[in-house]
Amino acid sequence: MNFGFDILTHVNFRHSYFDNEMTNCFLVEPTAETSLVLRNYSIIFKNKKSGFMLAYEAYNNQNIRTKDSIISLTDKLKFTVTLKDYLFFNYTSVDSINIANRVFYFHNSFENDNLLHLNNYVTEENLFPTEEISPELFVKPFAIIELQLNKVKTDQYYINFQEKSSYWRYLLVSDHFKTLTNPAVLNPLINFSGPKEVTLPDNSKALSFESDVPISIKQKSDKQFQLVENYDNINGKGKVIIKNLPHPNVNIISKLNTTQDRVYSEIII
Repeated sequence: MNFGFDILTHVNFRHSYFDNEMTNCFLVEPTAETSLVLRNYSIIFKNKKSGFMLAYEAYNNQNIRTKDSIISLTDKLKFTVTLKDYLFFNYTSVDSINIANRVFYFHNSFENDNLLHLNNYVTEENLFPTEEISPELFVKPFAIIELQLNKVKTDQYYINFQEKSSYWRYLLVSDHFKTLTNPAVLNPLINFSGPKEVTLPDNSKALSFESDVPISIKQKSDKQFQLVENYDNINGKGKVIIKNLPHPNVNIISKLNTTQDRVYSEIII
């Protein structure tokens, strides 16, 4: 008796925040109805670190089964996605405010792509009212993935999330740093305005340096920022106080007053 399974397709989550773009933020499960379909067609579902895999039994009742026989079926497979990382929206470009009553909806109806969404990255356009996508579900998932078998055209599907970009704001709170003479934050490509005195939530004062443009937040970044004093605006140099300033901590949300059209990341020194 022959046994064995061949790959139908993989669905992979990728996130540009992470070094290798692989993320372990999600748990995927087939719905009850889909579990029955998988069982009837001898298709197995298997979670993996960054997504899941579908494989079909290559021999059934002593008959060889081909991939073409599977993708000729008209059934739809539906999967719920649970978010495991509560910090996800701290480093992801999509705004969490818009997800309270909506779910991400990903599907393979795009004929010429291996993405389960239209744009290069997931956007708010992929959010839909929960009752519109899955009215039968009692608990709202993070996302719904729907695969129509007769539209499976690739061995690898991808769902791509993009890292968040924010205005970085260095806050000098130490008395030592607040007494520096003509301090500045330097980077060859990104300008920081300041210093500017700001009031912190506890009513203490700090010196603030703010990037002129949003900067992407990465798990590991090759960008380097220096704190200097005695800064000479003409030659762009000064005495180095901190050679490599820290980057934003995704555990921390900005608590300072901000303008509505700007997202800030605070780094306290």
